[in-house]
Amino acid sequence: MSEGYQLLYPDCIRRLTARSAKCPVAMAGLSWIVLRLNFSHVKELAGITFEVLRSDYPGIHFTIGAKYQDPTVDREFVIVTLIEHLLNTAPSRDFFDFATQNDSWQNEIDRLKEIK
Repeated sequence: MSEGYQLLYPDCIRRLTARSAKCPVAMAGLSWIVLRLNFSHVKELAGITFEVLRSDYPGIHFTIGAKYQDPTVDREFVIVTLIEHLLNTAPSRDFFDFATQNDSWQNEIDRLKEIK
């Protein structure tokens, strides 16, 4: 856990996290996943909020962070399973509709890079 968040690095988003600090589309992808996670109705994820967070190791990059109301639980398996399910079943149209609503994903990258 980092500052109350569990940082998630599932294989299914490895490319997004690796390129996130330099690629606005990767930031859009991570943000879309976070939105979907926050509005999922999965009982096991009740009390967990998700954000795109900055990590400085190794090097600056962004990934998904999970903040638990009850820090004694770990739902990483359920979260990763849901992320994989979203990536494998959600229509690409949903992502493109989301990504094109914000014309400057680079601004989001820059904002998160400045957070220390």
